Amino acid sequence: MGDLFYLHEYIAGQPDMSHSCGFVKFCRQTGWMMSKNVNISINVRGLYSHGTAKDGVYALVPEENGLTGAVRLCDVSIVNGFGKTECQVVAENISGSGFDWNDVMGIAIVPDSRASTAAVLWKNENADINDMRYGAAKRRTSTGHTSEEADKAEDTVKAADEVEDTVKDTDENRVEVTVNEADATAEKEEKAVVSAEEISLVPLQSKPEILTVSETFEKIDGNFVDAFDDDDFYDCMEVTPEQLQQIFDARRQQPEIDGAFGTMQEKNTLQVAENSFLMHGYFTFRHLLVARVHNDPDALFVGVPGVYNNKERFMASMFNFNNFKRSHRSDCRNPYFGYWYQTI
Repeated sequence: MGDLFYLHEYIAGQPDMSHSCGFVKFCRQTGWMMSKNVNISINVRGLYSHGTAKDGVYALVPEENGLTGAVRLCDVSIVNGFGKTECQVVAENISGSGFDWNDVMGIAIVPDSRASTAAVLWKNENADINDMRYGAAKRRTSTGHTSEEADKAEDTVKAADEVEDTVKDTDENRVEVTVNEADATAEKEEKAVVSAEEISLVPLQSKPEILTVSETFEKIDGNFVDAFDDDDFYDCMEVTPEQLQQIFDARRQQPEIDGAFGTMQEKNTLQVAENSFLMHGYFTFRHLLVARVHNDPDALFVGVPGVYNNKERFMASMFNFNNFKRSHRSDCRNPYFGYWYQTI
């Protein structure tokens, strides 16, 4: 895909819109490890001149004082009014001019004799193309220099700065050597007076606090809901996968117990986001459920919202969620809604 524009012949500075004399098509070429290029296709028809004409293809760019610059892209040979050519330019520096493709206002086809012009303008349609500045239209900097001149001046300044920095570093290094020697001597003397009593006063670093599953549950700021008819599971709280991950992180610190996510070795590597059944339930119903277990104060209920059917039962069993508990939640109007669950 690309952008296509129709060419019109310009007569006395004004375009003849009664008919087109060809078209220009360009498309950007970008990708991994690929320069940002623009592929340009020119197709001319009905642009007549005497015999065979060698015309230049120019990119029209804005110059200072409202003038129009023309950057030559390639040539096109026109025979009996027809011609075709293709070229490719680097988007950030068209033909080494310093202009970016985003600066381009249009394309012009101009014979070397300057006898006639075919052009299209997609920006600044009132630009004067009769008095174009042909050739390498260098971008002007704020100082009035061309980009090439500005680069040379910048290189000169950088070279001078490097020489100055080298001289400065040499003087500073001489002073630094003397200062470092004095500091090293003072440091040795200071270390020599440190006594065993002072060393014993250094406080030991405390071990990070390890929370149990129940303590982690209490610290989570979730939304408590009434989910079940009985009290087998109570303090039911809606959580996000990130909050559930905090519970499993605490669970990994506890002794090995087979549960929803297998043995301790599996718990060391499991991430909640990797459990596709659990994440499917979360993205469908926008919550997960955790709750306390009535007959086991150290255990937690982990529930994945869903609907009871054979397909769901098969998927749940693949992830060790083998139990289903129906919920009476009024905000989920489905008689088969509930939670596939496991206790940890």
